[in-house]
Amino acid sequence: MKILDLFIRRILPPTVWLIVPIYIFNKDVNTLGLGNLKYIGYPILIIGLLISVISLWHWDSKNTSTVIDDGIYKYSRHPQWLGAVLILFGDIFIFNSFKALIITIIAFIVFKILIIFIEEPNLKKIFGDKYTDYCKNTNRWITFRKSSPKSTS
Repeated sequence: MKILDLFIRRILPPTVWLIVPIYIFNKDVNTLGLGNLKYIGYPILIIGLLISVISLWHWDSKNTSTVIDDGIYKYSRHPQWLGAVLILFGDIFIFNSFKALIITIIAFIVFKILIIFIEEPNLKKIFGDKYTDYCKNTNRWITFRKSSPKSTS
């Protein structure tokens, strides 16, 4: 993999989600009055960053001409979107920012619309029953337990 390709596909997306909010929210700090709750934001942000990076690397290492349903994709159909939302959610606490809250809500709604009306219908057209079965076993955002396979008898 070329260095530019590596940067664009694996490093740039989580970096953008991590760095851009600093510039957006830096003048809107402490407008929510959360006090010491800001420390809750750091682990949330780190988990979001880890999910983003792991999902990008996993997705990029797989054959994308089939449904990816292992690794982190066993627990979330859209872990890259999940990671981005968690990073933004962590920013709400870290910056204690009303602007961060509004942007996170808007981003979540936009992501949900993109996923439900564009991404998932497209994946169903491409992969058919395999993707439909994957959807039955894995939630859109987070799956805490795997359902047992249904018997064919």
